[in-house]
Amino acid sequence: NSRNLFRNNSRPSGVLTTPGSITNEKAAELRKQWNANYSGANLGGTAVLGDGVTFQTITVSAADSQLIEQLKMTAEIICSVFHVPLFKVGLGPTPTVKISDLNEIYYSDCLQSPIEARENLLDDGLGLKDSGLEAFLDINVLIRMDSTSQMARLKEGVGAAILTPNEARVEVGLLPIVGGDTVYMQQQNFSLEALSKRDQREDPFNTSSTTKTDQKPPDLPENSSEKSLYKGIFRTENKYENGCYVTYKGSLWHCEKSHIGEFNYENFKLAQKKWGET
Repeated sequence: NSRNLFRNNSRPSGVLTTPGSITNEKAAELRKQWNANYSGANLGGTAVLGDGVTFQTITVSAADSQLIEQLKMTAEIICSVFHVPLFKVGLGPTPTVKISDLNEIYYSDCLQSPIEARENLLDDGLGLKDSGLEAFLDINVLIRMDSTSQMARLKEGVGAAILTPNEARVEVGLLPIVGGDTVYMQQQNFSLEALSKRDQREDPFNTSSTTKTDQKPPDLPENSSEKSLYKGIFRTENKYENGCYVTYKGSLWHCEKSHIGEFNYENFKLAQKKWGET
């Protein structure tokens, strides 16, 4: 093996030859003297030979046997058996991708199969499925993302009401805060149940309201001069003068500046919230 090869100075054994024939006893004596004086700890000494005896090697040196390539091939075979990427053990070039992607390659190629197999064994061995439970190994430490990718993932999770702010804070090692245990969703998002109920209405998109020309004025005093300033439902094609009132999205608005076109919150001020039909 390689250890014995190096112990013998990376040079295999050779043969001693003589010009004539010798007896077995003489050959045994020469071998014994050679091994005692020029092998093991005495390897590398100067040999003195007589009677025409010569030493001839019968194999090549370690350099010629390409031992380094042999060891490299051994490592590649071991990696292929256990599905370990070569760059993980210093063989072959490292792919030019992010570190998180390298860890993902290592996980998907090498570790995913035994991890899932262990999870299944835990489920079967402990009878977890009978109780409606499953075992999952925590791989978050194994697949650590860079800070930019991690923050983007947590931001999307909180914004989509999948994670609470405190759950996101725990993943980056921060303490929880008051009010952070609630999921948040923007107001314009509707549940599928609400949209389904809307679509079941006779006029789900309230198209009939666009044809109405009359609108009940707000509950202003009978003698109030402001009652004559009410202009009905807001329409983009109408021009509104300063001081008039309009209905927009179910609320009463006071026109602060002359306006025409799309509704502008800078030109209107809320006068009464949800007072009538939209």
